[in-house]
Amino acid sequence: MGAHNSKSPGTINEKKKTKNKSNDPMYCNEEFDNASFHHFLFKNVWGKSYSAPIDEMLKAGGRVLDVGCSTGSFLLDCAVEFPKSEFVGIDISPIFPTQIKPTNVTFQIHDIRKPFPFEDESFDFIHLGFIRNYISIESWKLVTIPEILRILKPGGWVEFMESNNQLINSGEETTKFFIKFYSYLPNFIIIPFECYQETINSFNETLENITTKEITIGWNMFGYETPIDLAYEIISNLFSTLNRLSENNSKTQKDLEIISKKIKEECIKNKTESKIFRIYAQKKKIINTN
Repeated sequence: MGAHNSKSPGTINEKKKTKNKSNDPMYCNEEFDNASFHHFLFKNVWGKSYSAPIDEMLKAGGRVLDVGCSTGSFLLDCAVEFPKSEFVGIDISPIFPTQIKPTNVTFQIHDIRKPFPFEDESFDFIHLGFIRNYISIESWKLVTIPEILRILKPGGWVEFMESNNQLINSGEETTKFFIKFYSYLPNFIIIPFECYQETINSFNETLENITTKEITIGWNMFGYETPIDLAYEIISNLFSTLNRLSENNSKTQKDLEIISKKIKEECIKNKTESKIFRIYAQKKKIINTN
């Protein structure tokens, strides 16, 4: 379920910035809440913020880059846990914190479709989360991946976290909601997950120890009436995004409650699930250039 066209898109934050005035305090607060929710949700279901074997490096002190960092939730969380490491985030939209943040975190405004503003082999770990929906296949293959490999140190790790944009056992209301949601993303090219994997594997002369892990998330995994109502939270976040992307923000909190109740009931009845993937790989210490 996705929207495809030939226009060259930016990141999701570029779209939001253009249409929704990202300097609006209410907008920024909502974005921060949504991004924080997603970060800690996936940290909870995976057990940690990343899967690559980088614990010792982070404890000793390494340099980490988050590409398309959004509000910086991933970096801010890791920075507190690993105070000896340096954390850098880049995103086209300046919705990340600029004043109240750990001293070992910095942010830069940057369009990831363009060459990265960093020296060769300057990062020990590079993280990318859910960006394939918001850049073109051409940018992904010709700019983003080559730039990541350029600035990654030999022996360093890169990790991607993505979904395959598919729901398993979704009901009628759930399907209708997502079709409508994606219809408001006309400027985005969603890179097929298979193409995403193939691109990473195609750099096997530079990367080794390529590992793919997947986890299935049940939309009622926390139960129907628990403090963390996953189905409601996901729909709530997407609903607010849909309201901002649509031409008239006519949807109300009451609409959200009605729609989310229907979808939640479907998710529980049908046991709706989706898959989240993490792909991580290590840059070879000696690269064969023959």
